[in-house]
Amino acid sequence: MKKTALSLRLLVLGLSCWTALARVSAQSPADSAAIAQARWTTVSEKDGIVCKKTRLHVFGTEQRISMLEIDPERYRIALAQDSLRTKTSVLGRGYGATAAINGGYFKTGTRQAVASDFIKIDGTFPPRMGGAGDGAALEIDRDGRIRIGRRKTAADATPWHENCASAMVVGPLLVENGRGLFGRDASTDRHPRSCIGLEADGTVVLIVVDGRQDHAAGMSFRELAYLCRQLGLTEALNLDGGGSSTLWVRGEGIVNSVSDRLLVFPVERPVANAVLVLPRESERLR
Repeated sequence: MKKTALSLRLLVLGLSCWTALARVSAQSPADSAAIAQARWTTVSEKDGIVCKKTRLHVFGTEQRISMLEIDPERYRIALAQDSLRTKTSVLGRGYGATAAINGGYFKTGTRQAVASDFIKIDGTFPPRMGGAGDGAALEIDRDGRIRIGRRKTAADATPWHENCASAMVVGPLLVENGRGLFGRDASTDRHPRSCIGLEADGTVVLIVVDGRQDHAAGMSFRELAYLCRQLGLTEALNLDGGGSSTLWVRGEGIVNSVSDRLLVFPVERPVANAVLVLPRESERLR
């Protein structure tokens, strides 16, 4: 009898764990409908760039999402990294950007701006820790157009980034050729997230998902990949997240809700580098 009771308790516990896991890892038709029917609030709309936000219930949680849609004919993408860690908004203003999102992972515990992995900006190589990355990179050509894909490990002596004006190893890759890359075995940890992606027509999309707050649970990589696919992205690359996740727009300031706090007040985290959106008529980065 005791053995039977123990088995029943274990079965109930197992079912409870499976149900909890399903809630945080599975996507459903209801999630697709919630994303498709989301009511977006337009924060600002300039020639060729739209900033919008939404709140919705998806993946069994409350989420807050901020997004930029960028016309690549009117704007170019660039990277910026100064000698010291700097707030994304400060980098955006300092380089004359129309908008900016936090960039890649970086060395913590120091004021110096040191990227975690490979970074190249307009043919120069800012400080970095090294490392092999996870096989994904943001590549920017000399015209400020981006390509997202797997990092190339060349078998010959030609560097994979030779034809890029700028490049940054980051990741993971979320969507490739319209296909999400995360299965059911992916981590279910939810955090604030930032990513950059492309639509089929070449429109560049920047997304920040808030997290670690009431009414903003954050997303796992699998959930973020699913969101990107439902929003029509054919390619998507994860950027640094957590307290670094920041989306700044000139004239609007920080449009998402950053998760770092000083007492109860939100504070923007200094980062090593940022992805900038620059008008095509502007001069090259200083």
